[in-house]
Amino acid sequence: MVRSGLEENPDPYARPRVSSYRMCSHWLMALLLYGGTVWCGLSVLRPTPASTKLASLTALKSLRRWALVPTLAALITLASGPFVAGLDAGRAFNTWPKMIDDWVPDEAWRFWGEILDRFKSEKSGLWLAATENTAVVQFNHRCLAYSTVISSVLLGIYARRMKDSIPKSAYRAALSTSHLSIVQMLLGISTLLMYVPTELGVLHQGGGLAVFTALIMLRHACRLPLPVTAA
Repeated sequence: MVRSGLEENPDPYARPRVSSYRMCSHWLMALLLYGGTVWCGLSVLRPTPASTKLASLTALKSLRRWALVPTLAALITLASGPFVAGLDAGRAFNTWPKMIDDWVPDEAWRFWGEILDRFKSEKSGLWLAATENTAVVQFNHRCLAYSTVISSVLLGIYARRMKDSIPKSAYRAALSTSHLSIVQMLLGISTLLMYVPTELGVLHQGGGLAVFTALIMLRHACRLPLPVTAA
């Protein structure tokens, strides 16, 4: 990743930029290692409960299904972050909720319109726009963030309704996911409006890691109990 930013550049005054693709791969590998470490640590601190300690298996299975949507949304949003950073997309449209004067930029309309018209397009540039067009990258990141927040809030509401039927650890993790996703969105908006100061950018990345941690804790708390075996 670092080497990609040190390649020869025809402009001696150009700022070195690392490859967004390598940055994304590096980030996802770090998340994989971090997630595995957190999961193993939780398994030591909170062993899988016996089935006799669980009030309702049906409620737990239902919560697991509900947690799948915000988990996938958060992971895709986290994966899109390096492309926003790599292209400096956060400095291109420093307004919210609109992107300058448009709710949806023209580039995004063209991109998604061509996908609908030619789903199996032979033009590789069409697909590269999703990761290399500044407007499309930021618009997609915004939409993914909205989907993460909405699904996380709905998950928190659902967990509150099932509070008496699920483990306390699962309930707390679901509420934490809901609250942290809102804080993370507000951090992202603040970072955007303030023209991406380094401190807020780092804090926004840390917020994404916090949401990821809460989701790991939720998935861990939603493990099905071990069957009771006869001695």
